[in-house]
Amino acid sequence: MQGSRSTIKGIFTAIITPFKRNAIDIESLEQLIEVQIVSAVNGIVIADSTGEGHSLSQSEYYALVKNVAAVLKNRIPLVVSVPHCSTTQVIDVITRLKNKTIEAFLVAAPYYLRPQQEGIFEHYRQITNKTKANIVMCNIPYRCSINIENATTLRIMDLPGISAVVDLSGDLEYPTILRDGNDHVPILTGNDTTYAAHRLNGGDGIVSTLSNLIPKEMVALERAICEGDYKNTKKLHKLIFPLAKSMSCETNPVPLKYAISCIYKYVTPNVRLPLTDATTSTRQLIHTLLRKFEREKQEHEILSITQT
Repeated sequence: MQGSRSTIKGIFTAIITPFKRNAIDIESLEQLIEVQIVSAVNGIVIADSTGEGHSLSQSEYYALVKNVAAVLKNRIPLVVSVPHCSTTQVIDVITRLKNKTIEAFLVAAPYYLRPQQEGIFEHYRQITNKTKANIVMCNIPYRCSINIENATTLRIMDLPGISAVVDLSGDLEYPTILRDGNDHVPILTGNDTTYAAHRLNGGDGIVSTLSNLIPKEMVALERAICEGDYKNTKKLHKLIFPLAKSMSCETNPVPLKYAISCIYKYVTPNVRLPLTDATTSTRQLIHTLLRKFEREKQEHEILSITQT
């Protein structure tokens, strides 16, 4: 399975896990996935922080993977997040799930345990060595309380089976520095607000929260960047930025789920404890920004960009 590195590029939607009466709403999830496919995103990521993977029971987690793989039918790549910090647990989950319907497994830095840099490297070395699966390394310091340093990241990128790196450090020098040391492993960001800049600095794509809500516009932004269309890159970034910024006004995916429920009426805004539903001020902000987004898209003829 190792070696399929070139597929983890472009727009990968970190899709939400919709709930209804506190159970996973598979029917709504299927509809959301179809929207993503029609919008031409490059892939789907499930069970990460946006997908509330840590809030799922073991049986729910495995059922989610099975159902999403069945819906996708290999039409676009599926990346499955493994919500564990224990090396042995990560290996066990991947070993159980590894099959041809899963393109890669997203493995975040070992949170809570806060290992040294050598421990982080060994974590990924053991996982890639023992599973022989495609692994996407994710550096997300503000959730994990550790930062994978550039030197460590470059060592990890040289491991067989590392299919991509996802960067949520907020450091826009990150893709340039890593690309100078490794020219073949894709480098993606996880920050919608700085996506265009990250891409122009050497990045290869994004694991996007916002593409749950506006997939066509995110795909259009990716296309404009790839084509060197600076005018439309700037126009789309300006349009997208306020919505992207608002997704962090409360803990992800609280604002996102509420925004999605406004657009796709079949989806509830519910999140799992210990998260709680969006506050009144967040709801008001989302309504304001969604109206502004639609108005500006029409005024500046951005709809035609997303449809070409």
